[in-house]
Amino acid sequence: MSLVTDVVLGSAPPARAGAVSGLLESATEFAGALGMAVLGSVGSAVYRREIGDSLEGLPAAAADPARETLAGAFTAAGGLPAETAGALLRAARSAFLAGLHAAALVALVLMLLAAALCVLLLRHAAAATPPAPAAAAAPDGAADTAPEGAAAVAVASGRGRAGDPAGHRVSR
Repeated sequence: MSLVTDVVLGSAPPARAGAVSGLLESATEFAGALGMAVLGSVGSAVYRREIGDSLEGLPAAAADPARETLAGAFTAAGGLPAETAGALLRAARSAFLAGLHAAALVALVLMLLAAALCVLLLRHAAAATPPAPAAAAAPDGAADTAPEGAAAVAVASGRGRAGDPAGHRVSR
């Protein structure tokens, strides 16, 4: 996320950096919650589909919790005969792994789409400009008195942003 933060904050006007930073933080939190919800829903839907046939013949008191979650299947298996419990647990583990694999596949596809979108949208972005050379020493041999050296020169000249010691600026 550091690269995204650098790109977004580097392209924002310095006066708006606080607002942009807050918006970026909110978007990050929202995207994380949305991602967990989507991937969890995919995993849960696949689990329910996969375990469905294995629950036939079980009492409703055991089938209902087993249909909901893997933990429910383990709880339900505790009140069943050993052979039936073993079959239920094998089916529940298999269904859970199928759901986990489906969620991982969806995450992979979404990440590949996001990477392709970044390449497509950022392919025309200008390369970062190198920092300005440090100011030459004064003729009397006095040291450079500019704070932060070349980074301060880059920020003062408008080629960089405060907080970016390399003086990078991203253009749109």
